[in-house]
Amino acid sequence: MNTLVIFEVLLALSALFAVSQLKPSMTISRLFWSMGFFSIGFAAFLGALKYAGIQQVAPYHGYAATFAGSLGLVSLTIGGIIGAMRPQSINLGALWYIIHAAIAAIAALVGGVPTSPTIQYGSVCLLLILGVIKLVKGRRTTGLYMVGGIGCFVAAAVGSEDLASLSGMQALNVYHLLLALAVLLMGLAAARD
Repeated sequence: MNTLVIFEVLLALSALFAVSQLKPSMTISRLFWSMGFFSIGFAAFLGALKYAGIQQVAPYHGYAATFAGSLGLVSLTIGGIIGAMRPQSINLGALWYIIHAAIAAIAALVGGVPTSPTIQYGSVCLLLILGVIKLVKGRRTTGLYMVGGIGCFVAAAVGSEDLASLSGMQALNVYHLLLALAVLLMGLAAARD
């Protein structure tokens, strides 16, 4: 089996795990957390299909990946910010999952919404600051998960090729592996938010 497919599936499963940690009866912050995780997972699922040889999904994978890397990341940030404010819970039940699956599918079908790198870097910085604040304010486990997740996001973005040359793996596989670890850690943080 193509290793690119394996690592895309690993990333999709990591996103599914992260979403599974969020209960349908939850805070508004978790709505945003799950939107980010769903967008990453859906892009990874389409990537697995693409690398498995189904080239018809290639443009949709590109759109979904753009969406995940822009508005998906912003959604994670908004989830973290709102979670820090501790809003009231809402109960959406199964509708919760249907809404997010529909949004991810629509994003892939109509095209991604690119966000400027400044907004992406700002989102990562805000999540890092929130993680450090949680560490300092006594929510050490949540803070460690957030800081670790951001570290993996940053390593994926800027260090995949260097790590690939050190490990002998393909750079895209290292990128997806680091993203999968980042999503797992952020999912664990979101579950405690």
